[in-house]
Amino acid sequence: MKKIISLLLACILSLSLVACSGKNNNETSKEIKTVKELVDKFQEAKLPVTEPKNMEAKDFGIIPKLTDDAMIFKINANEDQNARVFNFKNSDDLNKVKKAYNEMGKSSAMLFSHTYAKGNFLIQANGQIEKDTFEKYKKVLDENIK
Repeated sequence: MKKIISLLLACILSLSLVACSGKNNNETSKEIKTVKELVDKFQEAKLPVTEPKNMEAKDFGIIPKLTDDAMIFKINANEDQNARVFNFKNSDDLNKVKKAYNEMGKSSAMLFSHTYAKGNFLIQANGQIEKDTFEKYKKVLDENIK
């Protein structure tokens, strides 16, 4: 009789552990892996993303081209207010590009850029863009990149 009760308790315990270890089906968040997926999240959040396109070599300007996963888009379609989003393979490349943008801003106020990095993603936006506007893009990045 003790063996039957022990076996029954072991089965119940096993079933309860299996039931508790399953993933919550309500968790539908998908890890962002590309710049395109991140730009789509900006659009889902109703942030301005006008004329998004993959960056070509000329779009990098004097900044080193250390990634192929990069997009540029306008935040304000009526003015030349662009943002760029980069996804790097490593943090060294990300830091080099972020530093290049930040150093340009130190050399001339006209070249100031907003920059923000999370994971291997970097957002850069022209300095004419309002800080509050840039903060909204940062928030989307924070919500979608771990």
